[in-house]
Amino acid sequence: MASGFSRALFWILVIGNIIGAIFGFTYWYGSQLLSSSLKLWIFIATCPLYATLFIVCALLVWFKKKNSIIFYLTSIGLVKYGLWTVIFWINYTGQPLNNWLFLWLVGSHAVMALESIILFSRIEFKPWFIVAGWLWFA
Repeated sequence: MASGFSRALFWILVIGNIIGAIFGFTYWYGSQLLSSSLKLWIFIATCPLYATLFIVCALLVWFKKKNSIIFYLTSIGLVKYGLWTVIFWINYTGQPLNNWLFLWLVGSHAVMALESIILFSRIEFKPWFIVAGWLWFA
């Protein structure tokens, strides 16, 4: 794969995102999703959504397909929800530092933010992407 996206890194990230997405959709957001209207799901489980979108983007990269708008929106979402979650959990005083769930959440969401670099370097940016990003995240 081009530009340092090795086979081992690809599989580590894809498997990690599959685990994170399943964990997020079931354990973390499962009860909220089940008690909400299907049309609201996209707004509820944001972190697992972007983990899933990263899998889609990674597969596009793997198969040498380009979709700059999906890469762009996914990259923004990975940074937004990755950094927000890290900042939130580091500042949340009710969670002890040695808790495995705390470490998993902070670590996995930091990796989400870093994954955006893989996608961002593959974006053939167009000015209308800014408008699309504002509309998508508004």
